[in-house]
Amino acid sequence: MRNIISVLSVVILFVTLCSCEKNEELKKKIVGEWDWKITYGGSVSYTPDNTGKIKKFIFDDDYGFKFVENGTTIQNTDYYFRTEESAITGSTKDLLIINFRSSSGKSIIPMRYTYRFEGNTMYLTEENFDGYIHKYEK
Repeated sequence: MRNIISVLSVVILFVTLCSCEKNEELKKKIVGEWDWKITYGGSVSYTPDNTGKIKKFIFDDDYGFKFVENGTTIQNTDYYFRTEESAITGSTKDLLIINFRSSSGKSIIPMRYTYRFEGNTMYLTEENFDGYIHKYEK
C-alpha cells in the first residue's frame, strides 16, 4: 500500500511540475503589450482602419491583464492557462482564459481562446462555434 501511495505521489508531483513549467514558458511568450491588427471570421473582418479603434492587450508577469481601447483601460482583470476539453471538437486543448468582467463589474465572463505564437505575432481563436480569430503583434 505504501508503494502505491509513493508512486502516486511521484506521478502527481511530476504532472504538477510539468504543468508549471509549461505555464511559465507560455507566460514568457505572452507577457507584454500586444497591438490588435485584425479580427476575422466567416465573411467579415475588423481592423483598426475600418473600426476606428486602437486596441491593446497587456499581459503582466503576475497573471494580470488589461484591455485598452483608444487609450482607455476597458478591462483590468486576470488571465490563466488551462488544458481542457474543447467545446468544439471534444479533444483536449491548451487554452488561454481571460476573465472579462461584465459592464456592471459584478459578473465574470471567462473568454476561452486557443492560441498560437509566430515570432512576435499572437493568434487567439475564440473557443466556441463560429468564434473569431484575433491577430495581435508585439
